[in-house]
Amino acid sequence: IGLAKMVDTGESDYKIISVPLNDPRWEEVSDLSDINKYTLKEIKHFFETYKSIEGKVVKIEGYEGKEKAYEAIEKSMKLYKEKYPSK
Repeated sequence: IGLAKMVDTGESDYKIISVPLNDPRWEEVSDLSDINKYTLKEIKHFFETYKSIEGKVVKIEGYEGKEKAYEAIEKSMKLYKEKYPSK
């Protein structure tokens, strides 16, 4: 449904935000705009703090909608195929 634009220790490390397909609690969520703003703050807080115990700095620079998430997935799949052509 969306993409978190994350920088992990100085390198881009975008995260896909998704919801369960067959979970009625999420059936009305189809795009990032459907997510509660507080939930986005929780996601940001989690990713910006979970590596602090290792002394690493992580920053969420913003969010994008599902179109950008699909583009990131396609790009990742292409890069994987280039790096591991026999898999």
